[in-house]
Amino acid sequence: MNAFRLALALGWVTIAGVTAWALATMGVAEGIRTFFADFRHPWRAQFYSDLEATLALFALWIAWRERWRPRGFAFALATMLLGALFILPYVLAVSLAARGDVRVTLLGQG
Repeated sequence: MNAFRLALALGWVTIAGVTAWALATMGVAEGIRTFFADFRHPWRAQFYSDLEATLALFALWIAWRERWRPRGFAFALATMLLGALFILPYVLAVSLAARGDVRVTLLGQG
């Protein structure tokens, strides 16, 4: 479990660093423009569509795990907007709260 948590933390640091670099270099507006412009390229459209489907699945899992409460819907929205910048610390936090119990981490409290 510690290796898993370390991987979550390292993944988050990496993505946060790349995100900070992108924001500092090009800003948010250019990121949005690039995202939509890339859909003209078939492989980038495939990549982004696959990514969004994966984020939607994660968002549904988080909302379900949070028992469809308002907090769960807020977390699902954060998942769709922030991706791994939200998912990685969320999974880390729930794994710590579950004290390493994978069943509780995945399913939440009964």
